[in-house]
Amino acid sequence: MKPSKIVLLAVLWNCVSLRAAAADSTSAMNLDIYGRWRISKVLGASDIAAMSDKEAQGFVGKTVTITKNAFLFNGETCDAPSYERSQDDLV
Repeated sequence: MKPSKIVLLAVLWNCVSLRAAAADSTSAMNLDIYGRWRISKVLGASDIAAMSDKEAQGFVGKTVTITKNAFLFNGETCDAPSYERSQDDLV
């Protein structure tokens, strides 16, 4: 094999390895959110919202399942979700 092909293979292997490591670290970062969750209360509402307070209250008691590969809620499934962390002051 020519040296240029070996270098190219090494670069490609590093790129694949870095992507896999990034995916693993993102997955590990979210371990604390994966699982089955029960909605216990509505934290806040706004005059400008996609649903009314009454509609939001209808979700109390329902279960959300969050995994690396799916987000399941209210009979709907989102396959291959991407998660982003943020911190919002809702009080």
